[in-house]
Amino acid sequence: MQVMTTEKKILDASNFIFLQYGYNGTTIQKIAKKADVGKSLVHYYFRSKDNLYRLAIKYAFDHILNLNESDEEDNENTVNSSWFITTELHNNKVVFLQVVDKLYPKDLSSIINKLAISSNNFR
Repeated sequence: MQVMTTEKKILDASNFIFLQYGYNGTTIQKIAKKADVGKSLVHYYFRSKDNLYRLAIKYAFDHILNLNESDEEDNENTVNSSWFITTELHNNKVVFLQVVDKLYPKDLSSIINKLAISSNNFR
């Protein structure tokens, strides 16, 4: 049995919470509660909600861009990731695109094209 580190628990909880609630609905308290840790540990490992948001966006993009349709759990994560990206583009477009631009400064247009193709294949 593999023991999950505190940092990994927080990151997994953060991805789950952001994918469920988006940027505006996510709080450090929700992440801490889901990870079963104190808020101070979330701040210790990741410093801010914005840092965790950036990682959640990267997580969502990675799931969509690296589709593996044979894994049912991965497919569910991909659907959730696609939903997260779509809703964030609608509800939080400016901040979302600023983060995406920082994550993928050189190849943003190719990433967007891949996301569009992947999302059409997944419907």
